[in-house]
Amino acid sequence: MTKRSLTCAALFLALELTGDGGKAVPARAQALDANVGSDSGLNVIVALQGQVIMKRKGWSAFAPARLGTTLQRGDLLRLEGSSQAKVVCANLTISDVPRDLSGVPCPATRPILIYLGDKVTATRSYGEGAFPRVVAPRKTKLLDPRPTLRWTPVAGATSYKIIVRGQKARGQNPYWNMNVPSVTKLDYPAGAPPLEADTDYKLIVSASGHQSDEETEPGLGFALLRSDKAKEARDAEKKIRSLGLPDAPTRLLIAHLYAAYDLKAEAIDQLEGIPETLQEPAPARLLGALYLAIGLSRHAEKHYLRALEFSRNVNDEEGQALAHKELGRIYDEALGNRNAAIQHLESALKWYKKLGDQQTAGQIEDRLAKRR
Repeated sequence: MTKRSLTCAALFLALELTGDGGKAVPARAQALDANVGSDSGLNVIVALQGQVIMKRKGWSAFAPARLGTTLQRGDLLRLEGSSQAKVVCANLTISDVPRDLSGVPCPATRPILIYLGDKVTATRSYGEGAFPRVVAPRKTKLLDPRPTLRWTPVAGATSYKIIVRGQKARGQNPYWNMNVPSVTKLDYPAGAPPLEADTDYKLIVSASGHQSDEETEPGLGFALLRSDKAKEARDAEKKIRSLGLPDAPTRLLIAHLYAAYDLKAEAIDQLEGIPETLQEPAPARLLGALYLAIGLSRHAEKHYLRALEFSRNVNDEEGQALAHKELGRIYDEALGNRNAAIQHLESALKWYKKLGDQQTAGQIEDRLAKRR
């Protein structure tokens, strides 16, 4: 038995023994409920031994599912042979995938995990240049009043000046600043005032006569999440951790949760804590989507290229389609590389036609017609 097989077997045993927070709902009862409930609920495959195939609503063909594959109402699942799979449902219970062809095996209850869909959208981005660009936090809400600060390096810079400015509703302008050596990451200093509620902040980094404000796109600031929403998010995170999953699927679920609360910086932190050696496409794709949402196209490109490589390695057909489609969008809308955009969109079109997703294939054909 391989190391991966042993890990999967141990995970299945652990999930069978979880307490109330991870108790599985009877599969047949859940299958009956799969066609009702909210379209916004996000369900995630968190354990897979063998192979499960799926057919999305609107597809005409089945394709292999992977660890981290997200599911919604209308999707169909089928286990191959003696395979087993488990899903964390949108209400944060764990369910077995039934043996026979079924819908998503989750109850129709108020979802905690939310499907974002087009809410995570591409943002036109500046190319790499001489000025430092803020990586985090930007375009995000936060739970942590002392976040980690990150920025891109400037060639030849021996130090950086860090400024955090805040604008309160009543017009006050609290801020702090400090100089740091040639690093691109700073844990929020113990001596600096923590972030306050009802205040909009912006991180500004300067070096070698340039500063991050040269990126003039609006909305690059950040703020603490409203207290009632923060409590919701923290309570849901505790529930995810109580499921007893291994570190990687736990981080992936928390990242999905954080993204739904607009906690993009902390969602990225969760995903970047997953070792690349796992070579799972889903975390890399979500990282790409989150970096797109905050206007960092080069970062998004890097992670979608990784997702594409991982998807090829494990024969993830939908993963290849998604990665090609998003890379085509990045090169087309944000980086201005027409030839690369066409190449990736043509590859995406091939995969979506194989999956029988005529709607997405038609959208890609329309985009290609405008670029050729």
